[in-house]
Amino acid sequence: MFYFSKHLSRILTLLTIASSLACGGSKTAPPLRVFAAASLITPLSQLAEEFKQETPRAAVQLTFAASSMLAKQIEHGAAADIYFSANLLWMDYLQDKGLIKKGSRVNVLGNSLVVVAPLGSNLPILSTADLLDVPFDRLALGDWRHVPAGIYAKQALESLGLWHALQRKCLAALNVRAALAYVERGQADLGIVYRSDAALSHGVKILFQLPDSSHAAIIYPAALTLGSTHPQAPEFLRYLQSQRSWHILKRDGFQLINSRE
Repeated sequence: MFYFSKHLSRILTLLTIASSLACGGSKTAPPLRVFAAASLITPLSQLAEEFKQETPRAAVQLTFAASSMLAKQIEHGAAADIYFSANLLWMDYLQDKGLIKKGSRVNVLGNSLVVVAPLGSNLPILSTADLLDVPFDRLALGDWRHVPAGIYAKQALESLGLWHALQRKCLAALNVRAALAYVERGQADLGIVYRSDAALSHGVKILFQLPDSSHAAIIYPAALTLGSTHPQAPEFLRYLQSQRSWHILKRDGFQLINSRE
């Protein structure tokens, strides 16, 4: 009887240890939190999924919005590991406040601005001059007070001498994807969006591109946030600059900065 009790005790101990290990192994690692510009939704969603497949136990949590909104959220304590902005301004904003890890910032992408119309539109607009000569009601663009795409668009219209005449027709959108959606749904006759967004849409057609010289260079920087402790954050930031990532980003209409191709 004593031998049986002792043997049973050992079995129960081993089962307890095994159970503890199983429970410990089932704990999921905290997700890698990436705050990214709304214009990156399509390619970054694919890249995050591929990174997860290639990297054991990786879990990437993506948050998309206007770069300005994301920067403000990080400033007010939102938990993020990587910030991927659609312009230098908001990255500078966080860096000036000491919220970006030194040495981690890198310029990843470029983009351009295009004027779009609904797919079935018959507006005879082929150049910037036509924006004044051809009647239309609404021009959708990102809110020019803080959304990068809208800031660039306003700069372009001011540079081309069109802002004063067109401002009353401008529909301020929450982000560039929202501006695109206004045009897709026919709620705006025209829109100014990134070429990358227009290229992925099945509801708009590109009328023409705004001159790159009419606005500040469109640059997408990415960086680790000061509060990030996720061990895979630097790895994912490097992954964004890999040949595989650049292939996808280029396919989706982005321009590559410091491309190795």
